[in-house]
Amino acid sequence: DGLAVDLDPAALPMVVCGHSLGGALATLLVADVTANTPLKPQAWTFASPRVGDATFAARYGGLSTVSWRIYNQVDVVPYFPVDATDNYQPVTAGYAINSLGKAKWSIGCAHALNTYLHVLSAATVPLDPACS
Repeated sequence: DGLAVDLDPAALPMVVCGHSLGGALATLLVADVTANTPLKPQAWTFASPRVGDATFAARYGGLSTVSWRIYNQVDVVPYFPVDATDNYQPVTAGYAINSLGKAKWSIGCAHALNTYLHVLSAATVPLDPACS
């Protein structure tokens, strides 16, 4: 109930975005809203860690919602959590970018949202000065 009742699913699309832990939360929110309301939000996540196991990923894939999981190949966060059995899975194949040669390499720069936006925008979004 609440907000979902007041929103018109035929109106403008709902887009839920998040970076890092916010991307994981966006994934969970889109799964919940899509499964439990008539709304069909889109998910746009950047640098999200893996959210659930293979069962969750399969159910998420069956929700028929638009979902963009964008990750930097040299960012460590999208590969976490790591466990011996690798139960955690990405919810979609994802869209890989690579910031090598486009931004200074460091764990922080590889993970920074500004680095993601810089690479995706063909350098029209400026880098953080620490990553230039």
